[in-house]
Amino acid sequence: MAAAGSPRVSGRLSPLSVPTGSPKVSLNTPTTTRGSKFAVYDLSEERGEAPKSFHEAAERGDTSWCVRTIERTLDFDVNCRDRLMRTALHWAAEMGHHDTGRAGGRGGAAALSAAAKTLMDFGVDVHTADCTGRTAVHLAAKCGDAEMLRVLLGGLPAGDAAALVNQGDHNDITPVFLAVQRGEEGQEAFEWLMQHGARYTEQAPEAGAAAS
Repeated sequence: MAAAGSPRVSGRLSPLSVPTGSPKVSLNTPTTTRGSKFAVYDLSEERGEAPKSFHEAAERGDTSWCVRTIERTLDFDVNCRDRLMRTALHWAAEMGHHDTGRAGGRGGAAALSAAAKTLMDFGVDVHTADCTGRTAVHLAAKCGDAEMLRVLLGGLPAGDAAALVNQGDHNDITPVFLAVQRGEEGQEAFEWLMQHGARYTEQAPEAGAAAS
């Protein structure tokens, strides 16, 4: 249920729309040639190989690999970015909602939540935005992943968490807008965001064409 002071929202959530004339607006991760809609790194189950990078390990939820890399590398930058300007935390946050508990070091949603918490414990900055202006909070909300949102925001001061849940990307799309776009699957995430300071009535995108 929404916290006191937040707008009451009942029934099913209707997906919002984004403005016309904004062809660059996308609610999804940039597409790749790989089989998964979300995965960018090589998560081939047949290979069963160790991750090739810090970011790939985070995307798999391979916490032990991440920890070994951090502890065995002198002056390792835990906030290093990939070609999408993402930190490892972005990938753990985006993949946390998906059932990836198979071969190749992936352990499912619980492993990805654990990886995200470990990354934050080592100092990965949850405030960092990628090339689209999205933080890990945007990506967790886009997946409707309330548990990941708890990991990302649960330990922050109330004001800091509220700022993150209302932070727009380069197209002024906020995490709560992305949770609404998820429909019924995003209901729990939407309600959690509303309870933690989300301003549902202040979404930047105006009525218009459907989002890509």
